[in-house]
Amino acid sequence: MNIKEQYNSLKKKILNLQTKLAKLQNDCSHVGHSRIARCDVGNYDPNNDCYWHECECNDCGKRWRESQK
Repeated sequence: MNIKEQYNSLKKKILNLQTKLAKLQNDCSHVGHSRIARCDVGNYDPNNDCYWHECECNDCGKRWRESQK
């Protein structure tokens, strides 16, 4: 098997695993997730200040952001 065939084979395996991981993360209830408050303040225009939570599930590893509105 040449380099290109090996590359294509590995890419297919990676895509398959990424698809399985995304399904697992979507099925997870994220019960034990951690949440850290973050912000970007002190802007010239206070309307541009923003606040959010960075979340990470300790079970499935999914990361996401939630607005602190």
